[in-house]
Amino acid sequence: MGQKYIPRMIIWDGVCTVPWSVLETFLDWLDGRGVQVVCCGDQGQPPPIAGEMSHDWLQRRADYYEEVLADHRAKEPALKALKREIRLPDRVQCRAMRQALPACLGWDRFMEAWKPGDLILTSRQKVRDRPQMRLFEHHEKHFPDVPVPLLYRPKDTLRQNIMVTIPGTLVVDGSDFQSHQQELVLNDVVEVSWQTAHEVLDGKWGQDWALGYAITVHSSQGLTIADP
Repeated sequence: MGQKYIPRMIIWDGVCTVPWSVLETFLDWLDGRGVQVVCCGDQGQPPPIAGEMSHDWLQRRADYYEEVLADHRAKEPALKALKREIRLPDRVQCRAMRQALPACLGWDRFMEAWKPGDLILTSRQKVRDRPQMRLFEHHEKHFPDVPVPLLYRPKDTLRQNIMVTIPGTLVVDGSDFQSHQQELVLNDVVEVSWQTAHEVLDGKWGQDWALGYAITVHSSQGLTIADP
């Protein structure tokens, strides 16, 4: 309402994903205003995209530090040990995961097992886009009678819970037109014909649509997906 209000206490969750240099700037600013800050985080989370993870720095800086060692989710001792090992730096996580999964399903075996309707979870957008195109080619070659999934990804994320025209269903007749519309939210998936899918990739239907074979970890949070 035109005023800035800073609460007396702030609970900052997911702090391990924040570079320590950024965290230090904010904590100094808040400390100068007498704000008490409680930082919570999971060292097993992905590290910051840029900069160093804040855990070690925060452990030295905090007035009080406590680490919860209980793990109520991992039932297998080997998994608990792996989770402890992959904490902290990104390089440590990658090295530990490669050693722990030497028989990880390779791309060729994965393509043999994949079928239309299987949804892939990827780490980030750059990782998502390359396999999507390969799956599109594989889909067209081996499953030509099965429609293509499209993901609703509007550039304006406020365009949710609204009626959206599905690509390929617009019929123009003089000055009148009929269209198939559906109420969609971000990351909803619809099925279209192969011709329409190629038109979407060529940009004919704007920038609000993408192939729907894969979704990023970030985008998947909060979604309810049937038969994942």
